[in-house]
Amino acid sequence: MRIMSGPQDGLQILLQMPALGGRTQWTIGRSEECDISLPYDSQVSRRHASLICLSNDETIADGAATHQSGPLRFLLTDDGSKNGTLLNDRRLRSESAELKPGELFRVGRTWLRIDP
Repeated sequence: MRIMSGPQDGLQILLQMPALGGRTQWTIGRSEECDISLPYDSQVSRRHASLICLSNDETIADGAATHQSGPLRFLLTDDGSKNGTLLNDRRLRSESAELKPGELFRVGRTWLRIDP
């Protein structure tokens, strides 16, 4: 993952991918307790969003939508943040949205990207 703009512009964050058929979840927020901590962005909530990675054969259901698996699949969810989470131009509320590698998403004033 790379920070594309914001107080930590250019920082690369290495994420441990799940084993084949597994699932990993990371929390994103201002708190040092988050897996992806953005302490210098005052617009980021203490616990702002969650990023889920599914590896290969796992499928998950999110309300009416089912997300089929690929080699690696990413889902982004806003965790009730004050300033919201944006995926492209869409503000996420309580639903999860599929995040494709290379797509930009924003928490607070910080734009991030999963590198392809």
